[in-house]
Amino acid sequence: MKYSTQHVFIRLLIPLIIGISIALSFQASTWLYFILPFITGMLLLLMLAMQMQYKRYELYLYAWMPGLSVFLFILCFFATYTLFNFQVYSKNYFAHHRSDALLVEITSEPQLKNNHLRFEVSVRQSIKREKIQVVSGKMLVTLKADSANTDPYKEGAILLIPARYKLIEGPRNPYEFDYKTYMANHGIYHQAYLTLAQVQFEGTHWSFNSFLIDQRKNMVRKLDKFIPNQEASALVSTLLLGYKADLSKDVLHTYSKTGTMHVLSVSGMHVALIMTMAGYLLGFMNRNKLKIVQTLLFILIVWSYTLLSGFSAAACRAAIMISFVIVGKAMNRDQKMLNCIAASAFFQLLIQPVLLLDVGFQLSYLAVMGLILLYPEIYKRVKIKNWLLGKIWSCIAVSLAAQIATFPLSLYYFNQFPVFFLISNLFILIPVVIIMYAGICFLLIPFDFAVRILGVLLERSILVLNGGLRIIENLPYANLHGFHFGIWYYLLLYCFLIGFYVAFKSKIKHTVWLLVVIMLVLVSVNSTNNLLLKGKTSVVFYSLRNQMAIAFIRRGQVTVLSDLKKDDQLTSYSIMPLINNQNLNLESFILFPTTYKTTDFFLKGHICQFKSWKLIIYDRSYHPGVSRLPVVVNAILLHDNPSVKLAELMKNYKFSYLIIGSKNANYKIEQWTKDAEQLGLTYYILKNQKALNMENM
Repeated sequence: MKYSTQHVFIRLLIPLIIGISIALSFQASTWLYFILPFITGMLLLLMLAMQMQYKRYELYLYAWMPGLSVFLFILCFFATYTLFNFQVYSKNYFAHHRSDALLVEITSEPQLKNNHLRFEVSVRQSIKREKIQVVSGKMLVTLKADSANTDPYKEGAILLIPARYKLIEGPRNPYEFDYKTYMANHGIYHQAYLTLAQVQFEGTHWSFNSFLIDQRKNMVRKLDKFIPNQEASALVSTLLLGYKADLSKDVLHTYSKTGTMHVLSVSGMHVALIMTMAGYLLGFMNRNKLKIVQTLLFILIVWSYTLLSGFSAAACRAAIMISFVIVGKAMNRDQKMLNCIAASAFFQLLIQPVLLLDVGFQLSYLAVMGLILLYPEIYKRVKIKNWLLGKIWSCIAVSLAAQIATFPLSLYYFNQFPVFFLISNLFILIPVVIIMYAGICFLLIPFDFAVRILGVLLERSILVLNGGLRIIENLPYANLHGFHFGIWYYLLLYCFLIGFYVAFKSKIKHTVWLLVVIMLVLVSVNSTNNLLLKGKTSVVFYSLRNQMAIAFIRRGQVTVLSDLKKDDQLTSYSIMPLINNQNLNLESFILFPTTYKTTDFFLKGHICQFKSWKLIIYDRSYHPGVSRLPVVVNAILLHDNPSVKLAELMKNYKFSYLIIGSKNANYKIEQWTKDAEQLGLTYYILKNQKALNMENM
């Protein structure tokens, strides 16, 4: 039976992705752990039987049967393989055992921020009194560091910690980042908040990864020593080594808004620049006899840089991908570049199936697919004879190809589109090349006088780079937000792009009608949503830790009332996602308590009226006036531990809804809950619950 190997990895990758997707979607279904291995075994027996009886039963007349059986076997095998990679469902998972203490090993580089040291650990042993049991699983640990020495806490350190952990919580507010799912995709479901006094240091277990981290820290210290500007030093560390610990949020915001975030992660672009330099240095070896040696040296350089940059997941992904491409070119298999890319994805998913859910993994492979499929088509549309203009057009074509391939997925995850991405990517090209090449020389050259010169060059290049990007960031309409739809909308957008590519390549007229239908659906969904948004009125009570925030939404406009400042970190993390993902216009951000008035919103101290809907924010500083008749309001928000009893509250106010805010003591919340149930009040507790959305006010 002959079988073409031309696109073997592409054929293997499709059932692999489907199988992993099934496992990830139904990982909590215990019955799947019994059925899938059984089905996999039956399919294996079926394939063997087909192979043995291939000629006897003339199966060559039904060529689809062996192919289908292989497809289903690979699908079920990898679904089973992925399921049994989830440690949380294993009997040895640490959370399934009662423990007094846990013996853990730090498995990630600790990050110190705001006197809190955060790192991931692998749980080795569970200790209950004098009984020790071997367990498994990963956990996130946060230590309140204060000013104590944190040097012993590094990757490979063995710690004895109390078994005080809890499940990582999901998002409470609309469109808030789902940290629970993000960590679950990395195999982490629990977290612990401890102090240094609760942790006992038990020694250090040497590992190659910890050695690499130490070497990278030494390089970062060298950069800090010779580059005085802290922002420049942090950015060089990020560009060269993928070290983001010292990077400021302002810089991250600038690169995100200008569509240049990809340069802050060691990826294919960085490896490509290193390969370009290596190509010039080793170009004399591009002969038949020396071709193998050149290929081996290329791979050695790629993986050396990967180790130099900290051996991060993104760097490894780029190295594996580039290695397959190098080998493919060495074997004169350029026509099978897609198969090389599929091979790198196949082996990465084979090692770590949950990578399929990693945003960086998805975006990087889509970008490479765009470069392979779209770049040649875009580039050849414009013929330029001038060498310099040709290079500029090539860079534009690369940026366009990568952006077209990734923008639907970027919209799904980040709901923003950098309008001036072409200008940004053209602008950063020369500074990034200078920084990369000067930075590599900086790290490798041992002579102080040369290092000082390179340090000045790196600092000036970074200042030019950041200054230019900040100008682009502040241009009008530099970054657009849209209404965030479900995954189906963005899949339909990809269907349109694929259909357009097929129609362009094959010149089939019927495909155009399909594209018209898809475009009409997309436009109709957008138009309908905008009409619904303009007619929508709602009040959203955010669920925040010890803070208050209320969003008043009408006609696509929003007024936010909060005791948080607009530039607070919690504001951007919990409040703004709703505004950005519903494409709302932030009319005003009001700091409570104050006086504020518009045509349909009125606030005076603790009394708020939104159109005809009235709210009283009852806190410790609120002093209700004396009235013979109960004051009629729609809702009362109890905030910041007011000394009030609900029975007395009902004598002074007539209201239909009681909202108990997050900034209240637990004992008071319990008492108000009991009283509300006895009095027959409709109430909602915001503390440790999801945000309250009251629509059609």
